[in-house]
Amino acid sequence: MVLKPSPPFEDILAGFGLNNTFSHTPLGQGHINDTYLISSEIETKSYVLQRINHFVFERPDQLMENIETIKNHVTENNLCTGEELSLLNYRKTKEGELLFTDSGGNYWRLNEFIPDTFTVEFVEDKDHAYAAAHAFGKFASNLSTLPLAQMHETIKNFHNAEMRMSKFHDVTKRNPLNRVELAQDELKMALEHEYLVHMLNNLLPKMLIRVTHNDTKINNVLFSRNTGQVVSVIDLDTVMPGYLIYDFGDMVRTFSPSAGEEEIDLTKIELRKSIFTALADGYLQATHPIISEIESEHLVFGGMLMTYVQAVRFLTDYIEGDVYYHKILRADQNLQRARNQFALLNSIIDQKEDLEAIIHQFNFQN
Repeated sequence: MVLKPSPPFEDILAGFGLNNTFSHTPLGQGHINDTYLISSEIETKSYVLQRINHFVFERPDQLMENIETIKNHVTENNLCTGEELSLLNYRKTKEGELLFTDSGGNYWRLNEFIPDTFTVEFVEDKDHAYAAAHAFGKFASNLSTLPLAQMHETIKNFHNAEMRMSKFHDVTKRNPLNRVELAQDELKMALEHEYLVHMLNNLLPKMLIRVTHNDTKINNVLFSRNTGQVVSVIDLDTVMPGYLIYDFGDMVRTFSPSAGEEEIDLTKIELRKSIFTALADGYLQATHPIISEIESEHLVFGGMLMTYVQAVRFLTDYIEGDVYYHKILRADQNLQRARNQFALLNSIIDQKEDLEAIIHQFNFQN
């Protein structure tokens, strides 16, 4: 694995008007951006410094414009708390910009760190599942009146399943590193479940395009250490036009498994019905003013689809040479991640009828 040079922290912090008393430590476990806690023994405030991966987010300026649009919308309509608003207040550089560009052409942003808060990396508690799902549902409801035209698409075709499949077939055909031979079982799984993408293509014309979060992992919700309640939904980089079934589906994929996506023992991976019940309750409680019947009827399908597409993405990246998910510790890590996601998909399919009955139980529209 190639080691990246250390960022020029002194120049970056000076660009934001911070003195040299601040230190930096890595923060979080994200695949894409690099995040650091900026703190000082002298200063009272701490900050979160983040490098925006401009190979993934090709227009960091548009990403920040989206966040400003969201900030204006929730402020004008009185839809957020003071803490939530502070998370949307990014510190400007000495030149008055929201982004600092270092000598290597990397883009950095800085906002205040909220003390006495925490994130959850793996859902152990159904109360966390309920609260986070409710927060994501409230987030979608709050932005339901935000005009789509005001939001940029920060990652082109981010949830375009058909495009993901096209790339999968192309990479498999090219087989640049001769890895296809090492992934025959996974290739078979990908082809056997490609019907999910065909189902999606028939479904989307019947659904509303909305402003959605598009990365609804549990660690994108901030909790208070004092109350245990949600402070805010965070990581708004992928907020753009999308579909509710994508947001709910990614919660199914990331909240409900009995083990994380790095687990290599496939016998340990199954959907936990108690967690699914909590997230269905929380999400439908929050979205009942806006969710349509066809959306609620296909929430479980969303879980199947998002799990399948993520499995295909891991598999594609493995065959291509770990280009996108490049933060790996071993050569077969993305292949193992694909196996993990296919195991979860099988568990969702096995419990599909029970899960749909749970959705019906909490479907406040019917």
